[in-house]
Amino acid sequence: MEQRKPEEKLNGLWISDLAIKQPVFITMIMLAVITFGILAFRSTPVNLLPEIDVPVVAVTVAYPGAGPESVADQVVEPIEDSLNTLAGLDNITSNSSEGLAIIILEFVEGTNIDAADQDVREKVNAVIPTLPQDVRTPIFQRFDPNQQPIMQIAVAATDDISPLDLRNQLENDIVPLIQRAEGVGSVDVRGGQDRQINVLMDLAKLQAYGILPSQISRSLQTANANLGLGSITTGDTEISLRSPSMLQSVDDIENIQITGTPYRVSDVATVEDGIAEDESFSRLNGAEAIILAVRKQSGTNTVTVADNVRRELDTVFANYPNLTYTIPADTSVDINASILSSIEELIFASLAAFLVVWLFFGNLRSTIITMIGLPVILIGTFIFMPFFGLTINLITLLALSLCVGLVIDDAIVVRENIFRHLQRGETPRVATSRGTAEVSLSVVAMTLTIVAVFVPVTFAEGRRVLSSSRSA
Repeated sequence: MEQRKPEEKLNGLWISDLAIKQPVFITMIMLAVITFGILAFRSTPVNLLPEIDVPVVAVTVAYPGAGPESVADQVVEPIEDSLNTLAGLDNITSNSSEGLAIIILEFVEGTNIDAADQDVREKVNAVIPTLPQDVRTPIFQRFDPNQQPIMQIAVAATDDISPLDLRNQLENDIVPLIQRAEGVGSVDVRGGQDRQINVLMDLAKLQAYGILPSQISRSLQTANANLGLGSITTGDTEISLRSPSMLQSVDDIENIQITGTPYRVSDVATVEDGIAEDESFSRLNGAEAIILAVRKQSGTNTVTVADNVRRELDTVFANYPNLTYTIPADTSVDINASILSSIEELIFASLAAFLVVWLFFGNLRSTIITMIGLPVILIGTFIFMPFFGLTINLITLLALSLCVGLVIDDAIVVRENIFRHLQRGETPRVATSRGTAEVSLSVVAMTLTIVAVFVPVTFAEGRRVLSSSRSA
C-alpha cells in the first residue's frame, strides 16, 4: 500500500504561506485585480495635467466711458478697501484701464477656493450699490488650467452668406447641437459679426437742446429694463407680473422719451441697425471663418469628450452642405500622444528591468518568476486612483514608471533569499516560506524609507508674487 507523503509544515508569514498553500485562489485574485484594473483604466478621466486648485480669483468690472484714473479712484479703490478684510488673502493686484477694472486676488496656499470665491462675491456685491450708476455687473473668474478650451473649430461658408448671418446660424442652429455632446460644458463663439444697434448722437443738437449724453444713456437703460412687479394670488393660483423691455426694434429706440425733456431720441440722434466693432478676425482657406471654442465639464475625460464632439460635428455639418469646418487646435491629440509616450516609457522600463534581472540571475525561469507580479501591481494601481481623486496624466504615469524599479528591488531581495534556501536542499515550498519570512521586515523597511523620502514632497507649497499696478 502506497504511503501518503506528509504535508510540509510552513512557519512563515501568513500571507505568503496562504499563497503557497492556495495557488489557485491567489491566481484568481490576480486575474480579478487585472480585470478591475483594466476597467478602471478605461473609466478614469484622462487629462494632460492633474486637477489643480489655484487660489486665485479675478474680478472684472466695466465702467463705460470712464478714464483710467476715474476707474481707479471710483471703482478699484472702494472694492479693494472692502476685499482687504478677507481671511487668507495674500495679495491684491489691480489694473485700471479705459472703462475697465481688473482686480486679481491671491490667497494663501491651502485656502478653500470655493469658500473664498463666495466671500469675494459677497464683498463686491455689497460695494456695487455705492459705486457710480454706470458701473456694470462684475464678472468673477477663477483660474483653472483644466477649464481652458479643449478644442477649437474653425467654420466657414462656401456660399456668399454674410459673416453676420453665419454667426447667427452657428449660435442658433449648430452650437446647441454641439453642446448636446456628452461631456461638453460650453461652446464659445468668436469672430464673425455681432448685431448692434448704434445710437449716433448729434453734438450740435445736444448743445442746442441742453441735453447730456448721460441723459440719453439712462433713458435707454430705463426703457430696456425687464422688471418684476410682484405676484397676484387668486385662490390656489399665483400669477407673476413682469414689465418686459419696451425695445423691440429701431423705431422703439427712436421713440424713447428722454428723461426730463420734451424730446425723443430721434430728435437728437440717428439710430441704425448695425454691427459691433470687430475684435478678432479668422480665415479658413481664404474665406472668413468663425471659431467655436469647446470647453469640457469639470471632472470629465478630455479625450472622450473630444471624441464625442468629433462624432457630433460629422452628424451636424452633414445637414449643412454650405458650411465647411476644420479643427486647428485639439488638446486631446497632444494628450493622447503624451499618454502613449508615457505608457511606452513604462513598458521600456519594465523590459529594461527584465533584462537586467536576467543578466544577473542567469536563469530565465527565476527572472520570469521575479517579474510576473509587476504587471499585476501596475494594472491594479488604477483601481485605487479614483478613490484618491487622481486622473491618468503625465504626473501619475511618471510616478508609475518610477515605481517599476522599486517593485523589482523588493522582488529581487525576496527571490534571492528563496534561491539561497533552495541551494541548501530545502523543498521549494519550505524555501519560499522561510525565505520570505526572513527578509519581510527588511523589505518593509526599504519601502518605508522610500515613502519617508517622498511623502514630504506632497506638502511642498508654491508661492507666486504679484505686484500691484494701475495702468493709465
